[in-house]
Amino acid sequence: MADQAAQSCRARCDDLQQGRGAASQPADIELTLQIANWQLIAGAFGAGACMHARAHLISLICELAAAQGLTDFDVGRIFAAGDSLSLRLPGRMRAGSECQDDLLSELPVALCFAAALRPYTYLGHSIHIALSPHPVRAWRVVSESGSGAVATAHDAAAPHLCGIAAGGAGLPDDPDARRCRSDMAEASKLLGMVAADQLVLAWQAVCATSDMWEVLYYEGLLRAAGQGAGNSAPTVAIRALERMDLVRILDVHVVGKVLDQLEADPSIVLAANISARSATLDHWWLEIGRRLGARRDLARRLVIEITETAEISASRATAFADRLRSLGCRIALDDFGVGFASVRRLLTLSPDIVKIHSLFVRRASLSERDGQVLAHIIGLARAIAPLVVVEGIETDDQCKLAESAGSAWFQGNHGGPPPMVRSWVSQPESHKVRALLRFRDAAVAGSAGRAVL
Repeated sequence: MADQAAQSCRARCDDLQQGRGAASQPADIELTLQIANWQLIAGAFGAGACMHARAHLISLICELAAAQGLTDFDVGRIFAAGDSLSLRLPGRMRAGSECQDDLLSELPVALCFAAALRPYTYLGHSIHIALSPHPVRAWRVVSESGSGAVATAHDAAAPHLCGIAAGGAGLPDDPDARRCRSDMAEASKLLGMVAADQLVLAWQAVCATSDMWEVLYYEGLLRAAGQGAGNSAPTVAIRALERMDLVRILDVHVVGKVLDQLEADPSIVLAANISARSATLDHWWLEIGRRLGARRDLARRLVIEITETAEISASRATAFADRLRSLGCRIALDDFGVGFASVRRLLTLSPDIVKIHSLFVRRASLSERDGQVLAHIIGLARAIAPLVVVEGIETDDQCKLAESAGSAWFQGNHGGPPPMVRSWVSQPESHKVRALLRFRDAAVAGSAGRAVL
């Protein structure tokens, strides 16, 4: 999904290679990386931890540069300015390579994953770095003296990393700092499981309220390897990842696992849940975008559920959703009614599916007023999305409540606890095909509805 940046850079490289734009040598490329959780690290662990973060990143950058086969790259090409790092990459970075567009895609992704999954230790704490790549810019080589030295306006404001002192020791002791350290510890446990591939998915069906054997799709629910079907998701750790700006790597990991399952079964429809913080187009999603672009049959059977447990940019989320839809995916808005999602955002995002939070069906049986609230929120969702799912259905009575309130689909343990195995393999083929055809028709209806809006 970062193809536009690479294409723009490729065009500028071509201009320079062919003498359009002033250079007889290939242009240098400056890649800027921002430490997205810089302030969080500083607040929780102190300024010294930030200096260690820079030193750790230098080590990772040099290691990955060597692994990527870069030539003529050393630590002298790394610069810092506040929470940002700039890598000045030489014009010809690989033997026989005329342009570095492939590396411009590979290196930022590798750096992002390495920084998140390979923590550094500071005063006994494991600290993970969240990197955010900025758009790549081409820079020409200034060689009036024949020395080939690189000169840009950035140099004066960017002291070389090797000259930065480590800073003082000691940990802040205010409540916010202690909470952030606790969050980092929780996040570190979960990221360690990601790195060790110790996370698995349990599969919970979205079923028809009129016939629970009719399954629309299955959502992959995150579990630790070795847990039983009844165990819950590591919600505390996931929320800590969100607060520490590290949830992106988990979401990309989960979507990748769901795609693996789609490849294993050419008929099923599956869903992956991601945080609203991950719903933005950047290098993190590059490999997923490539897989979906190469296999549109997978994209057509993938539902991306966005859970708005954190505030997000409406424009970024909409661009993210539109890009995935253009590949063939469907978009669901999860936990509607209790998160950050507003009616305005619901209209802007125009999801294919709206999932109503379980709170509303739990309360619906308490009073006539609460029952009307459930019906009204389902009615609102149906006015915008072709498919509405009520979550948290545990009993037959709740299922009937959801159906009478206007929802054709439900999700919850009433349809059975989520197993770790692919339960759909034993599902009657007639039901599976019927549900898939209905889902296809719903997607067509959704497209028509968006055109009207």
